[in-house]
Amino acid sequence: MRARHAFQNTKTPATTPGARSWTSNSLACLDPSKAFQPHLEKSDNAAIACTSSLIARQPEPHVVATSAARAGQLSLIHSMARELAPKNIRVNSILIGVVESAQWQRRYDALPDGKPAYDDWLKEQAVAKGIPLGRFGKPEEAARALFFLGHATIVLHHRINHRSFRRAVTPCRIKRLLVRS
Repeated sequence: MRARHAFQNTKTPATTPGARSWTSNSLACLDPSKAFQPHLEKSDNAAIACTSSLIARQPEPHVVATSAARAGQLSLIHSMARELAPKNIRVNSILIGVVESAQWQRRYDALPDGKPAYDDWLKEQAVAKGIPLGRFGKPEEAARALFFLGHATIVLHHRINHRSFRRAVTPCRIKRLLVRS
């Protein structure tokens, strides 16, 4: 018997969830960037900071379309950085790992009675995912990285691979990462 793959016999017209996922994940930063480009060209410190996901570089099972779309987004961001650099517009991205969110709260709420406390359950999930600090990232940690990318005038086309927020994101930490890359 032949093995069946997740993408076998898949139709992808523009109205399927897979096609919508592909479009929204791979092209999400393009339209706003194009819309604001005339304003950015007039700025002395223009920057585009895009968010993506680590699955762009580390695909996971069951999210084939999303992983491919996010990888395509990285290629798009690289192309945008090269194209917009002569216009003094910097383009960078942050690859976000696992972050505490309402999605995790919904998963916890769906568990049957007798479940551990929410914080204990989150810690179990982080450990199961191999996150060394044993915790998920927080949205404000990603925000710090985005803030840095928006203000660091010498950084062009750099991806901050924030592996599930294994260390807190601070401007000093990011500068050390950038010096090493």
